[in-house]
Amino acid sequence: MNGYSPIVLLSVDTLRADRFSRECFPESMALLEDDFARFTNAHSHGNATPLAFPGIIASHPVVDNGRFPDDVPTIAELFDGVTTGFSNNGHLTVERGYDRGFDSFHDQRAPDQSPSMKQRAKSIEWIRESNTIRQVYRLMKQFATSGDDSGLSKPTWSAEEISAFVRRRTDAGNAFVWAHYMDPHKPFIPSIAIDGPVIDRTDEEIRELNSYDHAEDPLGPEDTAFLEALYDANIRYFDRELARLLRDLRQKPWYDDATIVVVGDHGELFGEHGYMFHPMHVDPYDELIRTPLLVKYPQRKHAGTSFNHLVQHRDILPTIANILGIEVASEHAHPLTDAAPRHVVSKSNTSIRLTENDAVAIRRRHDSNEGTETISSEGREILDTATFPNVQTTAGVVKGVEDIERQQQLEALGYR
Repeated sequence: MNGYSPIVLLSVDTLRADRFSRECFPESMALLEDDFARFTNAHSHGNATPLAFPGIIASHPVVDNGRFPDDVPTIAELFDGVTTGFSNNGHLTVERGYDRGFDSFHDQRAPDQSPSMKQRAKSIEWIRESNTIRQVYRLMKQFATSGDDSGLSKPTWSAEEISAFVRRRTDAGNAFVWAHYMDPHKPFIPSIAIDGPVIDRTDEEIRELNSYDHAEDPLGPEDTAFLEALYDANIRYFDRELARLLRDLRQKPWYDDATIVVVGDHGELFGEHGYMFHPMHVDPYDELIRTPLLVKYPQRKHAGTSFNHLVQHRDILPTIANILGIEVASEHAHPLTDAAPRHVVSKSNTSIRLTENDAVAIRRRHDSNEGTETISSEGREILDTATFPNVQTTAGVVKGVEDIERQQQLEALGYR
């Protein structure tokens, strides 16, 4: 033991379980197989980031508009040492409580970096809310990127920059570092693709394929295959940077004592069940809530082991608490290696799913239930008492809920 044993949480947006393969992880797979335990039956707590992430950071299903209760601890609050978080996602904000327990936190800018001129301007309210300035900015950006695919960019920090942040914070001796990677998230783009498809479409066509307009109107087979190939190629970019980070961390004198968690927050749909991407208002299908989950334990404990029992993202917090020697009270979550039965709650705005070892049940807002006779009595009680969230999109819409309420009002008036 060298006296420093950091815990690092690396969360990855939009990474479905079946993409944890040598095809999508050609560079980091060997490192992950050697040093990490793998949990092959891991379930997320929601269809999209604001629905899923309370389970990761606070071991609690989402409530209200993407929040978790004020009286539950976050992972960062377990630590006495310096804690740093970089959510890199517009849904994981201070307003939703994601800064709790962090000594240094920022949702859209690395906390240890000076803001750019654009970021400083965006922090000024009258500039941020000016339609004229927004329109001028879009025109300038369109002009500047004309003629190449650089206009197809992620509105986030790249894997290379996120990994650099992790290196800086562990080099600074932080006790807990959380960093969120966005690279697999749409738009799926050629500019970061590694071994991607032949690009036989224009920038505008690729932008259109990535439109959320297709969430309920899936693309045709050729376009879907093209977009899915770009998704895989964007994952390979993340894989390359993850491999570089892990190789660097392996050289540190404290690596053997460190704990590193790698987890996808939710998955993605490519036409399955009649949907694309990760709508907030559809049932929590397997493709949306099954994700990779791997843990490097201190002193190579469980290294190279695959655990196949049902686990959930809520189990990450008690796992870290157990490593720290801290007791946390939770009747619904366990350290990941504990094979105790789970009753996993996964939510969308319109559906709540309860997953057990051998059964799945769904309760929907419009009083349509499915599979409730197959789950345990405890599972039924958990499902019946779970509350529906009202998570807004970035446009301020609670997707799906308004449609249900409108339908119920029409039915009450005798219309169908």
